[in-house]
Amino acid sequence: MNKYQASEAAISRKLQQLRKDSGLKQAAVAQKIHLGNGISRSSISDWENATEHPGRLPSISQLIDLCNLYEVDFDYVLGASDIKSKDKQIMSQTLHLSERSLNLLTKQQTGNFIDYLLTDPLLQEVAQVARQISMNNLIADVLTTSFTAKFAKKVQHLFEDYYFSVFPMDMSAATFQDYLAKKIPAAKIKEPTKFLQDNFLVDGQLFVANRYDHFKQLPKSTQYAAIIASITAISYDYCVSAEAVKRIKQRLSADLNQILENIINQLTTEAQERIRRNLPQATK
Repeated sequence: MNKYQASEAAISRKLQQLRKDSGLKQAAVAQKIHLGNGISRSSISDWENATEHPGRLPSISQLIDLCNLYEVDFDYVLGASDIKSKDKQIMSQTLHLSERSLNLLTKQQTGNFIDYLLTDPLLQEVAQVARQISMNNLIADVLTTSFTAKFAKKVQHLFEDYYFSVFPMDMSAATFQDYLAKKIPAAKIKEPTKFLQDNFLVDGQLFVANRYDHFKQLPKSTQYAAIIASITAISYDYCVSAEAVKRIKQRLSADLNQILENIINQLTTEAQERIRRNLPQATK
């Protein structure tokens, strides 16, 4: 006996019943599984009325979307099994709950999840941190508009090394400038004008020109000092902000994980209590 016996009418009836059991209208189903493939309410209607519209069943990918939406196994829809969901059956047997009780428990927990999320004291802190990140993101990426991509990357690496090599209380534009002078010594910039042209984009070159009149006529030692000072002026605030965002995001992630853990613990405790209360009724 073949496991799968295609029956358009049987599949159609199951799709219609599953939708009704889920409490969804045809338009709502179309909206939930619409993935840019032209599914509309009339498509759902055709699928559920195969006797009137033969050959209009959903495709395999659409059937998968419907199974995921209705939380049923593929075999059930195709008539190869009478079990809607093996996962739910196992959970139902383990907890000694009827499928109806299990569905009610799941739906109630979804609502409670939202309630617990909104009332968690950490949520306000998360919102504040998110706003702080948003404000930091408003700072323009001055490195990529002032320096070549290669040099901008180098400056960022230098700042990271500087950031982890100084005490927080010693951090300042002045100490970063001194650090740059050690890492990019004058001996490496034998031709400051050429270095400027090779590593600074138009915006960066204009910054130097506006800050130092007649840059090309200055002594090489002064040109070198001007370049180091300009790199510092352009990059310091940005790099400090970018590093701060990294730390803030780590804190945000930790807070979100803690909120999720709090909610899971609350839902688990609540579910266990409900199961204990409903156990006698469920086993009758």
